[in-house]
Amino acid sequence: MATPNVLARTHYYGIGHAKRDFYSSNKSDDYIGYIDKGIKSNAEIDYMDYAGNEEKSSGLFSSNGLLTDEEKKTMREKLRTTKSVIWDTVISFEAEYGKKNVYDYRQAVEMLNKTLPKYLESLGIDYDNVTWFVGLHTNTDNRHIHLSFFENEPRIYDKKTKSYRYRKGKVSIPKVNDFKMSIEEHFLSPVEGIKRIRKMAVDEARRKATGLPLEDESTIKRLLKELYEEIPKTGDLGYASPNMDGCREKLDDLSDLILENKCLGPSYRFIVKKLDERDIEIGKICQKQGIQNPEPYLYGFKFKKDLKRRMGNATIKALVEERKKEQLKASRLKHPKAIIGLHTKSVLGLLAKAASISEQVSYEALDAFEEFERSLKEAEYKRLVEEGVIDPEGNEAEMD
Repeated sequence: MATPNVLARTHYYGIGHAKRDFYSSNKSDDYIGYIDKGIKSNAEIDYMDYAGNEEKSSGLFSSNGLLTDEEKKTMREKLRTTKSVIWDTVISFEAEYGKKNVYDYRQAVEMLNKTLPKYLESLGIDYDNVTWFVGLHTNTDNRHIHLSFFENEPRIYDKKTKSYRYRKGKVSIPKVNDFKMSIEEHFLSPVEGIKRIRKMAVDEARRKATGLPLEDESTIKRLLKELYEEIPKTGDLGYASPNMDGCREKLDDLSDLILENKCLGPSYRFIVKKLDERDIEIGKICQKQGIQNPEPYLYGFKFKKDLKRRMGNATIKALVEERKKEQLKASRLKHPKAIIGLHTKSVLGLLAKAASISEQVSYEALDAFEEFERSLKEAEYKRLVEEGVIDPEGNEAEMD
């Protein structure tokens, strides 16, 4: 098996633990000092080899960057008084992978700001109830991050004591695997144009419903007319709602036609190709990490599904708005024939709008495609997976 790019080992120290004083700053030679200076001065840190390196850290930092001396003092005071479990996680990187992706503390800050909230939430810990600090050690063969965190207040309700308590310390292996995967996903070469393309596709769906076919005009008109009549008058009108089961297939058909037109088609196909390449890389990462089912980490299918949902909702919104205009006008009419005439006129008006072509959308699509292509070239998309021998400890978190 190949060596994982990211390893993670987690320890936890509750009240009464033999090493608690070191991690809670209740002794002069404490963990904060160790992380900050990167010097192996305490025998209690025996699970990584730091011998011979006098300077190994870029300094202590948290979500907003490097900590000042005053902030370190405040952190120590909080550690000394907290009744929470104190967690310590060492995130270690394969040598070349670490040099490429974590060359100073700024990359570590960005990575943790994006991955840590989800990880903590998966552990049943509210991110807004956590204090965390980190040190990046760079002068070893394998760059690594020391992450320590604790809860600010107890929030888990205990039915037996009828009071709130802190979370217990154990962390499951699947949760740590998810965390490692999220770190590797973060460092994958970004598909930066996705959000722009997705927004453009949603806007395109909205314009389609109010006037913008480019190809397949007759099919688009038919779908718009049928959806105008068939979208329910009451209930939840969200794309994914069971109330919309009878319309979803037609909404998807309309979205497919939009994505295949000459404006969006090249950009959309390019994105799908890059997402497929990305998913292949994620599959290899999962294999390295010993994760049997890579599906939860794959993005291509989720992106396509989410895109259809967003485009469907945009189409629904536009058609419902058109129908509301008709209903408002109809409320002022009394004669049934006049109401029927208004409905016919409204449908024809909708189809007339659908027959108009917007050059702006073409330019927008081409511009987005060019911007997306440039961003990929600048990112120098490369393979991130290297062959090697797996570290057996990379597949599990330590349980004290």
